[in-house]
Amino acid sequence: MDSYSKISDDTKKSLVSTKRLRYYWSRYKQRIVLGTVLLFGLYVFYGDRLFTSSTSNSSSRRRLSKLNEDDEALINFKEFGEDLYMQNSIADHEFTSLREKMAYHFPYNEHKPLSNHIWQTWKVGKDDPSFPSNYHQFQSSWDAANKDYQHDIIADSHIDTFVAKTFAKVPEVVEAYNLLPKNILKADFFRYLVVFARGGTYSDIDTVCLKPISSWAPFDKQYVEPHYQNIKAKHPEFEIPRVDPDHRITPIGLTISIEADPDRPDWSDWYARRIQFCQWTLQGKAGHPMLRELIIRIVEETKRKQKMGYLKKIEGKDKGGDIMQWTGPGIFTDVVFDYLNNIVSDGKLGDGFGVGSKYWKDGEKYKLKKVETNPETGEPLNSDKQVISWKTLSNLRKPLILDDIMVLPITSFSPGVGQMGAGDSRHPLAFVQHMFSGSWKPANERI
Repeated sequence: MDSYSKISDDTKKSLVSTKRLRYYWSRYKQRIVLGTVLLFGLYVFYGDRLFTSSTSNSSSRRRLSKLNEDDEALINFKEFGEDLYMQNSIADHEFTSLREKMAYHFPYNEHKPLSNHIWQTWKVGKDDPSFPSNYHQFQSSWDAANKDYQHDIIADSHIDTFVAKTFAKVPEVVEAYNLLPKNILKADFFRYLVVFARGGTYSDIDTVCLKPISSWAPFDKQYVEPHYQNIKAKHPEFEIPRVDPDHRITPIGLTISIEADPDRPDWSDWYARRIQFCQWTLQGKAGHPMLRELIIRIVEETKRKQKMGYLKKIEGKDKGGDIMQWTGPGIFTDVVFDYLNNIVSDGKLGDGFGVGSKYWKDGEKYKLKKVETNPETGEPLNSDKQVISWKTLSNLRKPLILDDIMVLPITSFSPGVGQMGAGDSRHPLAFVQHMFSGSWKPANERI
C-alpha cells in the first residue's frame, strides 16, 4: 500500500469512528453527563482521602491522621510515620496530628552520621562583655577537645527566633514554647528541640568536656560492636553496622547518661525517679523518635496547664518538683522508659505510665505531690509492668545499648559526685564534668 492509499484508508476509519461517537453521544448523552458529574463530585469530596489511603499497604503504614490519640499510642513509636515522605499531601492537612507533623518535617535517618554541632546557651553571646569569665574557661574546653566540630553558644535573644523559624510548620511547638512562664522551662525545652531538629551534642554552659566527642562510647568499637555481634550470632544474615569516629558514623542514634541511682528506701524523698537520667548533656541524631515523643509530651502538658489555668500554679510538691515534671529530668526519664517499652513491645505497651501518658492524664496523676511508689516494696509503681525498668539500669558500670539508644553509667556525665558508684574525672568513661554552678538560677543564688 502506497502512502496516499494508507492516509486515505486511515481517513475513512477516522470518519467511521467519528460517526460512532456521534451515535453513542446522541443515545447516551444524559447518562454520560450524569456519570461525569458524579465522578467529579466524588473527587471533590473524597479525592484526597481516596488518594492517601491508596498509598497504604499495611496497618502501620495507613493514613495515620485517621487515628485518634489513643490509637496512635498503640503504634510502634520508632516506626511511626517512617513513610510519610511518600504522602506529601498530608503534611499540612487540617487533620494531621502533631505526631505526624513532627515525623514528617523532621524525619529520622539512623544511618546518617552524627552532626558535628555542639550546642550551648547563655543569656548573652560569648563575645558580650557581660559573659561570665569562668564560663569562658568551661566553653573553651569544648573547643580545645573538638577542633573539627562547630560550637554554637546561642544567646537567649536568639532562641525565640530559632524556635519560631525552625518549627514554623509545627505551630503547636512554637505556641507551647511561648507559653512557658520561666526561663528554666524554656532552656529545658530548647535543648530537646535543637538536638531533635539539628542533631549533635547539647551540654549546659557550666560543663567541662573531658575527652573529645570522637572518643566517647558511641564511637568506641569496644562498647558498640559486642552488642551487634550478639545480634549476628542469633541472626547470621545481620550485618554489623560500621563505627567510624573520624566521620562521626555510629549506629547509636541517642546517647544519654544516668544522673542518679539512689539505692536507699527513701529515694523518693530526694530524687524525682528511682533511676534518673541527666539532661545537662545529651547527644542525638536529628529527628530521633524518642525526642519527638518527649517534645509532644511537653507540648501536651503545657496545653493541659493552659486549659486548666495552671501555667503559673505549682502542681508538684514545690517549684523544683514542678520543673522536674514539666520539662526537667522527671518527664525526660519517664519518656525514655515509656519509649523503650513501646518499641520493644511493638506498641503493645502503649505510651506507658509517665508524665503526659494516657495513664497520667486519665488518672489525673498531675495532682500528686509525690512520685508514686508501691507501698509494700517502695519501688516505683507500675515498674513491674515494664519490660525495661529501673532494675534494667541500676548499678550500671558500662554502656548499655537498648535498640539504638546508648545509656551511659553515672560516671560518664557525672564524674566526681562521690556517690552512687560514680568514678572520678580520670575514669576512661568520664566524658563531661558538670560544675553545678546553677547557671539557670538567679544571680544571687548561684555558687
